[in-house]
Amino acid sequence: AVCCVVRNRLAIGMDHGLVGMQRSDLTLFIKHNYEVRDQAFEAIEHIFKYNGPDITNGALFYESIDFIKDFKQWSKDKVILAHIGKHYFYNYRRK
Repeated sequence: AVCCVVRNRLAIGMDHGLVGMQRSDLTLFIKHNYEVRDQAFEAIEHIFKYNGPDITNGALFYESIDFIKDFKQWSKDKVILAHIGKHYFYNYRRK
């Protein structure tokens, strides 16, 4: 689902938006967990190379439900398009 968001963002000229990928604890986790890394590469290939379906309904943003209480202000002008696993997927609220 996160790969879908990246593809949606790139398709309209936005940057990839993966600031969370720069977290040192996440980088360390991925380095030590090759199975997760391999699954991530498979997901990227499926979405980009094989043009997989957009299961987020066109979302441009996402966040973990574990952090939602910290991002209420951030998400107030957005509408939830999908809830997949432990993530919400958003787009701008239409005016």
